[in-house]
Amino acid sequence: MKLRSLLATALLLGVATGVHAQDAEGSYLPLTIAAGPAYVVSDSARDSRNGVGYFASVGVPLNRFWSIEAAVQRQHFDADAPSDPNQWTETAYQLDTQFYYSRAAALSRYVGIGLGYANDRLDHAGIDREGPFLAFGVGLQSFPAAFGRRVGFGVDARYRWLDAEIDGDGIIGEVLMRASIIVALGRSGSVTDGAD
Repeated sequence: MKLRSLLATALLLGVATGVHAQDAEGSYLPLTIAAGPAYVVSDSARDSRNGVGYFASVGVPLNRFWSIEAAVQRQHFDADAPSDPNQWTETAYQLDTQFYYSRAAALSRYVGIGLGYANDRLDHAGIDREGPFLAFGVGLQSFPAAFGRRVGFGVDARYRWLDAEIDGDGIIGEVLMRASIIVALGRSGSVTDGAD
């Protein structure tokens, strides 16, 4: 099954849960949507500058400790001739599993691991490279009381192993960083009101 179909299935499952997840104590965690800028420290195999772009995602809580997130991200890697002559445009789709070892409205911390698929196009050359990737990293989220716990902010950093034959013969490694505004579709219950 293609990754796009998996992402769509994850989103439908999230909606089917009634927009929020129940934990053992009866509190709930709302579905979230997020968007913001993204930055990629590019592998030298690209022969380009670092990537600058944006992303959008939907987070689906499973319980107090686990969530899944479906995201789409677009990046532009500008040329810096003559040392870095290539200019890439990338569209990537990713499905993450996130483990929250501390989930609280004031500050939530998590570890994420995900699989994705990226399409990289070498601009002005008509060359396409595509392939799967694995990403692993950490993130922080905060929903300030001033916004009624409905609007928050997030940052995360991931290391990505991409198998798209960018350099013609193997896997490249890149660091991805994102900042986001997060909107909770409903107010979090007592599980997320306190600080751990």
